[in-house]
Amino acid sequence: MSFAVEEDRGSERLLVAFPKLRTGPARPPTIVGRRLEGLRGHRLYLGADRDRYIGPNGQLLGLKTAVEIVEQAVIELEVPDEKVVFFGTSMGAACALAVGLSWGTGTVVAGGVPVLSGTLLQLMAESAGAGGGAKRVAAEVIESARGGHAGDDPVSFLDGLFFRLAEQLEKPLTAHFITSPSDYADEGVRRFVSFAERQPHLRVTLHEGSYDRHGGVRDEFFALLRRVVGPEAD
Repeated sequence: MSFAVEEDRGSERLLVAFPKLRTGPARPPTIVGRRLEGLRGHRLYLGADRDRYIGPNGQLLGLKTAVEIVEQAVIELEVPDEKVVFFGTSMGAACALAVGLSWGTGTVVAGGVPVLSGTLLQLMAESAGAGGGAKRVAAEVIESARGGHAGDDPVSFLDGLFFRLAEQLEKPLTAHFITSPSDYADEGVRRFVSFAERQPHLRVTLHEGSYDRHGGVRDEFFALLRRVVGPEAD
């Protein structure tokens, strides 16, 4: 899995960005750095393996590798574990939430996170109008989950992934979600927020967006990220 690091000397914070959903391995999304201007913090841009953190056979090998890369960066940059901020939109939001929950502390900021990713990917794979390789990559992600978690069917495996990871938390993790009723991921986001209220180590704040489609979350998301992260204390 490829990654890139930009060091911000004197900072004790690490901002971790994730890629979009694409076919094949994904490169580190260094272009996101343009949206982070003025925010203090080291920056870690994580790519994705061919199985998008899920496979093969639902073993989450890519997810485990991503966590190891975060750990390496934290040690080398001398960042406290709780000062790591995982962020992204859509697939990037899913990766941010999965890695944040697996890391076990810090902050997650997610826009339009597809919590019920199995159901959404299945709809995408079956949609006659899905283009740009979307149908193929959706089918590939579903297939990579086959055989995971006690033999669950892959859609159920993916739909339950974030809930299972949340139940395993042993340290405080804060999450901020932005969603809109017009976003097809909205139902899953709200379901997870309700679930989080019963988890002792997870605190989730839901922010209501006004964007009119899933792909329109980005501007409101980055405004939220700036509010949540804010200027780093001296």
